[in-house]
Amino acid sequence: MKLKRTSGILAHISSIPGDYGIGSFGEQTFKFIDFLSESGFSIWQVLPFCVTDSYNSPYKSYGSFSLNPYFIDLQELYENGLLTKAELESAKQEKASPCEFVRLKAKRLDTLQKAAKRFGKVESLKPHTESFCRFMALRKSNGNSPWHGWTNYVPDDDALELWRFTQYMFLKQWGEIKKYANERNIKIIGDIPIYVSYDSTDVWETPEMFMLDSDKNPESVAGVPPDYFCPDGQLWGNPLYDWSVMKRSNFSWWRERIRFMTEIFDGIRLDHFRAFESFYAIPYGDETAKYGKWIKAEGYDFVDTIKPICNGKIMIAEDLGEITREVEKLVEYSGFYSTRVLQFVSPGDIHSPHLPENYNERCIAYTATHDNDTTRGFISKRAINTDRRQILEQMLESDAGIVVFPLQDILWLDSTARLNTPGNPNGNWGWRATREMIDKINRDELLNLNKRYGRFID
Repeated sequence: MKLKRTSGILAHISSIPGDYGIGSFGEQTFKFIDFLSESGFSIWQVLPFCVTDSYNSPYKSYGSFSLNPYFIDLQELYENGLLTKAELESAKQEKASPCEFVRLKAKRLDTLQKAAKRFGKVESLKPHTESFCRFMALRKSNGNSPWHGWTNYVPDDDALELWRFTQYMFLKQWGEIKKYANERNIKIIGDIPIYVSYDSTDVWETPEMFMLDSDKNPESVAGVPPDYFCPDGQLWGNPLYDWSVMKRSNFSWWRERIRFMTEIFDGIRLDHFRAFESFYAIPYGDETAKYGKWIKAEGYDFVDTIKPICNGKIMIAEDLGEITREVEKLVEYSGFYSTRVLQFVSPGDIHSPHLPENYNERCIAYTATHDNDTTRGFISKRAINTDRRQILEQMLESDAGIVVFPLQDILWLDSTARLNTPGNPNGNWGWRATREMIDKINRDELLNLNKRYGRFID
């Protein structure tokens, strides 16, 4: 789908202000949408909604069809008689920022379990959601251990009740958020991580779709090769897709995954798009990514298969990293938006595709992504002579079809507001805006800039 010139904000739900330890689908998210509308933005991009891993990363999950229960608005549960006043009060945060991951992991599911019992039976969920709930209930029956060591195949009843309730309530509350945003001409873009975790519903339920041996252990795992910045490469460790089996099934798993995303978002970012053309496979058990190899995928057939499902949606190919001409051709063939990042411009490189002067209408341009430093932090470390206003104008004036700013860059925050540092698993994903930060943003300034550069959609 091609849009008029437009602009937006990248901010995950977890980063929205609120009262209960993490951003949620409560009052402050509606107010955040008001801020977007009042500032002339028409895009809101979020990170993956799936349940996070032990390091709080939304890019590694127990299920690609899962939905993070921490985002459920507790105030609404209280107002509907599903939580008591005391239970609601006990969930209130101690600090407004960062996210209180330790408290959430210790207490939030217990609170939601009480609400689930008062709610009663959830009548029906979609098959992939039911599979995820059953997977989590079986994990509980097996001491929350990974699936390949299970001995008990009777799901824990309380866990099954909890997960069915949270997935239902998440979709209900999110539907209200999305409706509110769409009524104000805000389109919401979701994010699909390229890979899944080995300990996930996806691998447990459809092991034939992955490169596993006869004992269902990975034959090779995902990562990226060595480069100037990382001499050992990056060893991600995710199982890899068996694209020949995927193709024979007419990409059934991917079709369902894309269809699920189109039901809850107005657009989709496809993470690590280059892996649909060819992917880097590292022998299972290697301690570095040095000895992997590139293997061809089924990019063109994949694109042909999913495009009818995505019709009318904003589709973004995250084509960053080691990009070959073959990857560029696949992005061009797909018709999806290509990705540009201002921070990726090398000093003195006037031909860089990441330089605003070189953007075109088929790209989505960011000052930074969730994996980058804040732009203020980036330029201060390099003594670059620019400022917030210059960067806003430079990006909005460009020919990029869509321009997106991380919320931290609109707030002009330093490196302490960085969301994620790749390769360092600790201390990430916790940054969170406060009410005061959002309230102080000059909406008139942003609205006037969006109008001046033709990005305001009335």
